[in-house]
Amino acid sequence: MARKTVKYTGRLGKPMLRSELDAVSAAALTPARGLGAHDAAIAKWLANREHALLLELLTYYNIAPDDNLKWFQLAQKLASAHVPAFRFASRVGRPRKIKKAQSLADILDSIQPKPKGKLGRKQKYTEGHYRQLLKSVREVCLAEGFKGHGAVTKALTKLISDDARRNGLSVSQEIRKTLNFFRRRYSEAKKKFPELA
Repeated sequence: MARKTVKYTGRLGKPMLRSELDAVSAAALTPARGLGAHDAAIAKWLANREHALLLELLTYYNIAPDDNLKWFQLAQKLASAHVPAFRFASRVGRPRKIKKAQSLADILDSIQPKPKGKLGRKQKYTEGHYRQLLKSVREVCLAEGFKGHGAVTKALTKLISDDARRNGLSVSQEIRKTLNFFRRRYSEAKKKFPELA
């Protein structure tokens, strides 16, 4: 189970600096007072500092400092923040809601249909682009319930139209312009990674 990390703010989020203790130690160490008084002064400083931090911790967890059960409530809050047995397990298994597929711009980054007039130049498609295209088409098919012969075309059409709407372009024009291009890329991806199709 993943461990929950609590991020404290202010003084609670910073560890005690050794220089603070050294300054108190130097102030408390005088030949007239002796070593016993020096140790007592450091212990008193530490106790006062920790008491102030505990009061800040109570405030952090919205516990009233004058509440009779404040220390018990604080122990409960700290246990639920740091001890896994005090928390409910996160849901195991497939998520209930399938995440939305990424836009085509995210899937194929800079890959666009080859502009006319530049013959002989083949664009390179990385394995990551192919894998992402297969994954996104599969996610759309699952989310929309597309099955059978035309499922891939329907999924690509949905991805293209969603991307066109997001970018304020004409949906029908984008489908006409890019559907065949992405169908070919999908076929290439399927040949390269048949296990992902």
